[in-house]
Amino acid sequence: MPFLNGFAVPTDKVDELISQLDKIAVQMETEKRDFINGYDVSVTEWVDKNPDYAQTIRDNSLPKVVVEQRIDFDYQIFKINPVNDEQAQKLSTMASGLGNELLEEIVSEANEFFHKNINARTSCQASTKKTLLRLRNKVDGLSFLDSKFLSVVLLLDDTLKGYDAVTKKLEGGLFYQLMAAILVLSSKNKIQEYAEGSIDVSAMANSFFQSKPGVNASSASVNTETEDPETTQVEDGSVAEVEPQVVAQQEIKETVDVIPSDFEIPDDDDLDSYFKGCDKTESKPVFF
Repeated sequence: MPFLNGFAVPTDKVDELISQLDKIAVQMETEKRDFINGYDVSVTEWVDKNPDYAQTIRDNSLPKVVVEQRIDFDYQIFKINPVNDEQAQKLSTMASGLGNELLEEIVSEANEFFHKNINARTSCQASTKKTLLRLRNKVDGLSFLDSKFLSVVLLLDDTLKGYDAVTKKLEGGLFYQLMAAILVLSSKNKIQEYAEGSIDVSAMANSFFQSKPGVNASSASVNTETEDPETTQVEDGSVAEVEPQVVAQQEIKETVDVIPSDFEIPDDDDLDSYFKGCDKTESKPVFF
């Protein structure tokens, strides 16, 4: 996070940070050397391509030695200690502001993620995981600023687990679990309520869509891992011969049936209504 004309980083991340910065420094030096070695040639080519401005280019091009001095990369890492109690109080006040900035960044990124990947959709790409992982690691590194950030980290950890079960898209229950988590993170008040335990994300996810009568949407899944692909279990416990194509068709049908045809994404008023009546001990469909 930006702090005192630099960036505040957790002390346990310093070694990793130094390693990455040193790699950048090596790359920077290589690119600089290549550029400087070809500088005079580049200026000459520039002149040749623009004969009408040749003299102007020659007169105003910086000497190679000056250009070399102006391109550089370096960094310094400091551990800050106040000189007295008064300065310690000032530093503490400034540091507490980092918590507010981090909270605002979480809310901002969650809102952007919602509108880009979730709003008016019923699935999202598995590649969105990297955005949440980056946010999770940042919040984890600065969670010492406020205890509620630990709750945010745990929420993101639970959400990221959903990606482990997919390769291309999050759909069905996993998608609505993601939606619920992002909606919590998109509001400062909701983050605080979640940290206090007054919001149950799983209950939210279950309330975001209605299954057809007799189908539990949170558990409507098909077990495709059987020892024999040409047999299937029937209700009386016996095993019947079934063509593989029929099994595949049944799997597709049951998966599609999880989401009703009249499903609609909740709008802001619906979400406010849900949060006002949210009870983590009971899951009620609010929107349909």
